[in-house]
Amino acid sequence: MARKTGDIFTLFIVWGVTFIVNFIKGAYKRGRLLELVVSFGALTGAYYLLFTLGSTYTWVFAVPISVFVLYWIYLFQVEKITSVKANPKWADRNWWWKLDGWEFEEEAAKVFRLNGYKAEVTQKTSDGGIDILMYKDGKKIIAQCKHYSSPVGVSVARELNGLKEDFKADNLILIASSGVTKSCSDFLRNKPYFKIVDLEDIIRMGLRPHSS
Repeated sequence: MARKTGDIFTLFIVWGVTFIVNFIKGAYKRGRLLELVVSFGALTGAYYLLFTLGSTYTWVFAVPISVFVLYWIYLFQVEKITSVKANPKWADRNWWWKLDGWEFEEEAAKVFRLNGYKAEVTQKTSDGGIDILMYKDGKKIIAQCKHYSSPVGVSVARELNGLKEDFKADNLILIASSGVTKSCSDFLRNKPYFKIVDLEDIIRMGLRPHSS
């Protein structure tokens, strides 16, 4: 009987450790490490306070962990609610060209979300030159959108490149509907962290998403 109880306890510990590891990985992939640290710190602080006050009520100790779990369920549910499905209009190039700059940023962000990114469009003003802030696989990515009918020149790429350190970004994405000039391509040749995405790429990502 004791051996059976020990086996069950071992399985419970293994399950618990596996759950915690997967939970941390999930928070990491979603770019929510800061929320994890803050919420875990709050949980630890709450238990420390309860022990200090000498609380003897079991249900009181259950309150902090319940709040912690509900908070993370809320975060994950919000992500599911705000997730997007492919828009049939994304296949229509003319539809894309009818969008103004702000609308284009919103739709491009939706495409990136569909591909596994946590993507948020910045405010219309005081954005510091960043149009979309993204996270994926624990990396911070900043993006600029240039919904122009002609290729983007090197000056735009230089400007975005200069923001990398300011925003502590891991990667940069220039979303240029009509692509970039040769001089811009030459400038980016030895910058693997800098990616160019044109309208054809956006359409392809929207129609054939790859979120892994």
